[in-house]
Amino acid sequence: MREATSGGATVVIAGPTTSVPAGTQQVRTLIRYSDLLDALMRASGAHPVDLSQEAVRPVALRGRVLLVDDNLVNRLVAKAWLESFGLTVDEAGDGLAAIEALRPDHRLVLMDCPMPRMDGHAATRRIRENESAQEHVPIIAVTANAFAEDRELAMAAGMDDYLVKPCTRASLLGVIRRWLHGWPQAPDGSGLRGT
Repeated sequence: MREATSGGATVVIAGPTTSVPAGTQQVRTLIRYSDLLDALMRASGAHPVDLSQEAVRPVALRGRVLLVDDNLVNRLVAKAWLESFGLTVDEAGDGLAAIEALRPDHRLVLMDCPMPRMDGHAATRRIRENESAQEHVPIIAVTANAFAEDRELAMAAGMDDYLVKPCTRASLLGVIRRWLHGWPQAPDGSGLRGT
């Protein structure tokens, strides 16, 4: 039996005959990935991920992306969605780990903002300091901070776009398609920085 804690809730992953405490979110082995995601989402108070029909319709994207978030449940859900789009996903749990994990073949970085050790703004500034115009990797802020000033802080740090959590699979796909297929347009029609 293994336990994973998220936000004060405990998820127990147990064999078919193992007894577990009442009221605990349970996933019985043999384990299905969708069952694990649902249990983690319920334990964290979020809605379970819809992995049926429309939600898993194939999307033909290719490339390697870096997913940066200090929340394990957020990473599990986002990684499942990204892989369902056809992308290869590398993960980092904070900004410092993101700098160390960044590779030349990463086509996109999805960056949380508030994180321990180094936040997403500081990590983005460090990445921008060390890249040339030819090496520019799009960095998308994915954060629960939804005020206009939060967006401005992200852009000032060198991020290219902004996605508010909790996001949907469709909104995540939309922002990724925008950056993997060309330069997005600012509201005034001018091009934002692209790849």
